[in-house]
Amino acid sequence: MIQEQLLVRIIDNIQSWCIGDPPTGYDIIAWDWVNDSVSYKVIGSYSPNPETLLINRDLINWNAKDKKTVPTSVCSAECWKGYKRVLTGAHVCCFNCEACPAGTYVDINDLFNCKPCEKDQWSLPESDACLNRTVEYLPWNDITSAVLIITSVMTLLLTVATASLFLLNLNTPVVKSAGGKTCLLMLSSLACASCSVFGHFGVPTAVGCAFLRELFCLSFTICLSCIAVRSFQIVCIFKMSGKLPKAYEFWTKNNGPHVFILVSSAIGFFISLLRIVLDRPVPIENYSISPDKIVLECSGTQSVGSAMETGYMGLLSFLCFAFSYMGKDLPANYNEAKCVTFSLLLYLVSWLGFYTTYAVYKGKYTPAFNIVAVLASVLGMLGGYFMPKCYIILLKPQLNTAAHFQNCIQMYTTKKSDH
Repeated sequence: MIQEQLLVRIIDNIQSWCIGDPPTGYDIIAWDWVNDSVSYKVIGSYSPNPETLLINRDLINWNAKDKKTVPTSVCSAECWKGYKRVLTGAHVCCFNCEACPAGTYVDINDLFNCKPCEKDQWSLPESDACLNRTVEYLPWNDITSAVLIITSVMTLLLTVATASLFLLNLNTPVVKSAGGKTCLLMLSSLACASCSVFGHFGVPTAVGCAFLRELFCLSFTICLSCIAVRSFQIVCIFKMSGKLPKAYEFWTKNNGPHVFILVSSAIGFFISLLRIVLDRPVPIENYSISPDKIVLECSGTQSVGSAMETGYMGLLSFLCFAFSYMGKDLPANYNEAKCVTFSLLLYLVSWLGFYTTYAVYKGKYTPAFNIVAVLASVLGMLGGYFMPKCYIILLKPQLNTAAHFQNCIQMYTTKKSDH
C-alpha cells in the first residue's frame, strides 16, 4: 500500500535536491507490468503551495487477481485470545505469542501486556477478560442453615425444658445433689451458648464477630466452673471434711463454691474482654481461599486471644474431670465421673474436630462447623449431666426421695468401714 506520509517525505527530499526556483508540483506515476512490458500512469499529484496530496486509488492496479485487493505485509500471525505479543525485533509486526497467566488478561487496546484483574475479579490462563468473583457466606436460606437452625432451636427448647423441670423440683434430693440453684445457672449459661450460634448465619457483622464467640466462651466457662465446684464440693463432703475439718469449715462458711464460680467466671470474662480490646475479631473479605471466590468471614479464628480462651476452658475441663474422677467410688447418686467424662469428651472431640477441619478447609461452610462444635458441646452437657437426673425425676420418682439417698450414703459408709 502506498503510504501518503512516505510520499510527502520523498517529495521533500526531492525538493531539497533541486537548485533554482522551487517546483510548482509533481505528478505521481504508477508503473504497470503486463506481459514483461511496462506502462506508466499518472495516479495523483502533489502541490507544495498549498501543500496538497491527491491520489486516485481506483487507478492503482495491485498485484492481485482482481487488481483491486490491497496486499498486506505480515511478519507474524495474529495471536490467539488470551495471548500477548512479545516483540522479536524492531518492527511491531514481528512478535511471538505468550499466554497470559491466571489472574491476568489481554486488553484489546494493549496487545503487548497482560493486565492484572481487579481485586474482586479473577480469570483463567489465556483469558481476554476478567470475571467477577463469587461472594460466599453461610446464608439463612441454605439447606445446611435450615438443619442447623432447627437443631439449635431444639437444643434451646430442650435446655429451657430441663431448666423448668429442675425449677419445679428444686427441693428434691436429685436436684440438690446435682447442685441445686447452681444447676439453673448452668442451664442458663447453656441457653446463652445455644443462642450464640444464630450470629453465624448471613453476612458477618462487626457486632457478631466481636461478641458471639465471646458469648459462647463466657457461657461455657460458667458452666464448667459450676461442674468443677460441684464435683469438688462432693469430694470435700465425703473425703476431706473428716481429714481437714477446719479447711472444710472455712470453705463452707465463706461461701467457697460461690466465690470459686465468681472468680473463675471473672477470669474468663477478663480474657474475653482482653481479646475484644486487643484482638477484636472483625468481618473480613478473604481473597486467598479460592481464586474465583470471596469468602466473608470473621477474623481471629486462630489468634492468640482465641487460643487463650480455649486454653482456659481446657483448664476448667481438666479440673472438672479431676474432681469427678476423685469421686468415682462415691455413692451412685453422687458419682458423676462417667457423666462428666462423657460430656467433657464430647466437648473436646467437637472442638478438636472444628480446628482440624478449619486447618484444611476454609470456605462457605466454616461457620457451620463452628455451630456444630457449639451444639455438640451444649448437647454433651445436657445429655451427660442433666438427662440422667431428668430420667430419675420423670421415670424413677422412687429414687428421688430423701430415704433413698440416705440409704445409699449408709451403704457407702458401711462398705467403706468394712475396708
